[in-house]
Amino acid sequence: MTRPSTRRSLPTTLLLGALLLGACAGGGRTGVDGQGAGTDDGSSPPPSASQPSAGATASGEPTGTLEVQARESDLDVGAPSGWRTWEVADLVMAVPAEWEPSYDRGLPGSSVTFLPPQSSDDETLGAVAVFVENSALGPLALRTRLAEEVRTDQVGTGPAVPVEERDVPGALGATLLTYEYEQEVQPTGRTYESVSGDVLLQTEENPQYSISASGATQVWDLDDLQAFVGTLELRRSGAGA
Repeated sequence: MTRPSTRRSLPTTLLLGALLLGACAGGGRTGVDGQGAGTDDGSSPPPSASQPSAGATASGEPTGTLEVQARESDLDVGAPSGWRTWEVADLVMAVPAEWEPSYDRGLPGSSVTFLPPQSSDDETLGAVAVFVENSALGPLALRTRLAEEVRTDQVGTGPAVPVEERDVPGALGATLLTYEYEQEVQPTGRTYESVSGDVLLQTEENPQYSISASGATQVWDLDDLQAFVGTLELRRSGAGA
């Protein structure tokens, strides 16, 4: 089947997805001290990658996308063979073993982005960006509708399948938006068939979680996306395995 095409490059589409999901939090990336986070070297992000200024709740908690560290985990989430399991705040997830967490090369606004190794042509063909959000994001149905509208506009086609409701342990609700399309990848300008999945998780209390998982099918196909979603769990601090 011929996929719809778009002239946007893969990093551009991933960036737009990051801004979409991060903007749902109503603020920028926030450090553990409640201050806005810059780049890993301490400098401020470029204007095109910056988010609105982070604020605070009435109780003084920082709002926006929180800065957290990914930790490799030995928890069993039914990951496929050859994948590694990670904890990002209360979220447990698995990605292919060679994918590594990144903060300096991660998607702007994300808490952490997992990236595959670059190709010999310096192409980055995929990304799994996690947004840990300390804000009132609204009901899951509203978040899902907004995500679908913006992502459809970005890639030039609607979801490949109807929006899926998924059972994610520890979450009150979860939805998955799946897209298939042709994508130009920089710096080579090559076109790849690509898959994008946006996962929105609703929790009883902050933080909330959103995930953007996209890539060329050489490194991230529909089976990988479904396997990834199947590993997702929320385990609140102090909860048993």
